[in-house]
Amino acid sequence: MRVPQHLRTTLAAALLAAGLTPLVTVSPAWAAPLAKYSDDFNGDGYRDIAVASPWARIGSSRQAGHVSVLYGSASGTSTSLPFAVHQGRAGVPGTAEAEDEFGKVITSADLDRDGYADLIAGSPNEKVGTRTGQGAVTVVWGGSAGLLQGASIPNKKPTAEGHFGSALAAGDFTGDGNPDLVAAEGTGLRLYRGPFTRTGIPSSTSYIGLGGYGALRLVAGKINKNAYVDLVVVNERNTRVLKGTSTGLTMTSKTTVAGESSTYGCSAAATVGDFDKDGYGDVVVARGWATGGGVSSAGRLTVAYGSSTGLSTTRATKTFTQATSGVPGTPEMQDHFGCSVSAGDVTGDGRADLLVGVPGEQGSGLGTGGVTLLKGSSSGLTGENSRWLDASTSGVPDSSTQDFGLAVRVTDTDGDGRADAAVSDPGVHGYDGAVWYLRSTGLSLTGEGSSIIYPPRTESTGTDAWHNFGMAFAD
Repeated sequence: MRVPQHLRTTLAAALLAAGLTPLVTVSPAWAAPLAKYSDDFNGDGYRDIAVASPWARIGSSRQAGHVSVLYGSASGTSTSLPFAVHQGRAGVPGTAEAEDEFGKVITSADLDRDGYADLIAGSPNEKVGTRTGQGAVTVVWGGSAGLLQGASIPNKKPTAEGHFGSALAAGDFTGDGNPDLVAAEGTGLRLYRGPFTRTGIPSSTSYIGLGGYGALRLVAGKINKNAYVDLVVVNERNTRVLKGTSTGLTMTSKTTVAGESSTYGCSAAATVGDFDKDGYGDVVVARGWATGGGVSSAGRLTVAYGSSTGLSTTRATKTFTQATSGVPGTPEMQDHFGCSVSAGDVTGDGRADLLVGVPGEQGSGLGTGGVTLLKGSSSGLTGENSRWLDASTSGVPDSSTQDFGLAVRVTDTDGDGRADAAVSDPGVHGYDGAVWYLRSTGLSLTGEGSSIIYPPRTESTGTDAWHNFGMAFAD
């Protein structure tokens, strides 16, 4: 049973007035079990999909940004015009300002442990005081009515290197049952330990210095079988895995996913999934601007397999390009194979599969894009029986794409045990953007029965009143 906040506050006051100390902290943490899914914002038992539009215009403020939610149900993802969360809405901290880029990075977790997942949005260009580009992180609390009220996560060093919240990840890194949050902060990371109060205050914080290039991408996932979530940190040079422990996050002896080098553009895609069903999380790092199959900017991805000690030191990493046996297509300049990646069990066999965005692939026009589904197997990720889909695939609505696959998300939104997919093209329809919902057949993904979702309307008229709906999805 959920206890309303005002009754919890009244109970605490009554105990204190009687000279008694409450046995537990009076906060949402004890009001309900932890949300079953870290992305079920309205608590209906179905996973939801958060969609970022950081360049969207809010009122007259260009590139202020918003985040929309596509709610799951027994029939799949909602295709109605989504509700937009932004800093111009009552209850959401801050003010919608030009170039804040609210939601440029998004993740989710039940930070206050009230049974509803919460949305966490980074605004890396947010002004703090008189300083521009310092960054901010906002949590918007989930509830039965969805995402309405929010709070700011404290920026501990707003006068430092700036761009706080340019990368985010959430998970129980300390293994105490409370989701924690990690936010990029300059060339390091800030760990916020849960549970969080409704004012956005964590139980404690600590700083983790990375040096060099900091973090372009953060991904949380269990690599071994212990109680702690681990953290994958991707930057321009390499990929590190920070091991979850009871006291926080620590560097592991195996810190680099082999085969990666300095790249730009879509260079920081990553995900974690168990592709061989051995119980260990495998790490995928994709570099969409990297040389793939001997072709510059064709793109490639690398898989490093998990083990009882973390990333395996005995099992070789595996690299995939469009030249890999079984993988559709041919490496070409600016294909950007691996610009986006997402892991989930599409086939329902207990093994994760991998959806790979290839937004630069040429179709009926220049750079119309597409996606490739690589399947898991007993030996891990494979190119065999892979599947290519684009806007010309039978059943896929609206063929006027130009960056199809710039962002991808694989998750089971209808609760049938098989993951479906969301694929975005932020540049379609005059940069308004759109998201496609592709269903699983149990063997692969299909265009049949798919649907398209268009962005909410939040802007006033103007020459730059575009949305770029679907620049990113929450993990």
